[in-house]
Amino acid sequence: MSPEELLRVLDSRIGCKGTLIIDTGLYKGIYATRLEDIRSEVLCVSHPMLRAALLPVMRNVELKLRLEVEGNIYQIPVAVVRNSLSETIPLLLLGIVGDAEKIQRRSFVRVPSTLRVFLFRLSASSDGLGLREWFQATVKDISLGGVGMAVPVSVGVRLELKDRFFLRFILSEVPFLLAASLVRKSPSEERFDLGFAFERLPTILEKTLVAYIRQSELAGR
Repeated sequence: MSPEELLRVLDSRIGCKGTLIIDTGLYKGIYATRLEDIRSEVLCVSHPMLRAALLPVMRNVELKLRLEVEGNIYQIPVAVVRNSLSETIPLLLLGIVGDAEKIQRRSFVRVPSTLRVFLFRLSASSDGLGLREWFQATVKDISLGGVGMAVPVSVGVRLELKDRFFLRFILSEVPFLLAASLVRKSPSEERFDLGFAFERLPTILEKTLVAYIRQSELAGR
């Protein structure tokens, strides 16, 4: 979809949810955002946050923006124009630098799983006392986009949104070692339910995961 066509689609969809994806650098990861406005063909999104502070961004850096519009997900190559901190909501202004790609939702279908996953925290915690060793979690579901799991309350309280981890597990006899960001954290009385987004899924591992998901879908029908 060309930038012109995309702008026409988004013009009446202000407020749609999205994510910003940074593929490289110190702040590599996935950050929640929302489309707040469109000004002179520039997309104005809510400024992503990191540990309750505005995420540092540099002008002209290229990112990926995903927006959810009426059940469809569009991935848009964008570049940082500037930020605007004088608004009611701090904004990040993004220029479109290429055609948007419509992502099939099937790619992110989640299937139940009983995998054992080991995690190692890469991010430094705000108090400097975070987990710096491998620990185990119980997997609930998995997709091409990420994995959901549960951990004891004693572990969950020590984890923070946007923390980065190495995830290690074996799927169909294939070892996986992936970087992922914590994007969801939901507490209950006995555990924390966590959602992790994969930062990058190598092709060889993607094929294994696709086969696993399809097999699980067929088994569940």
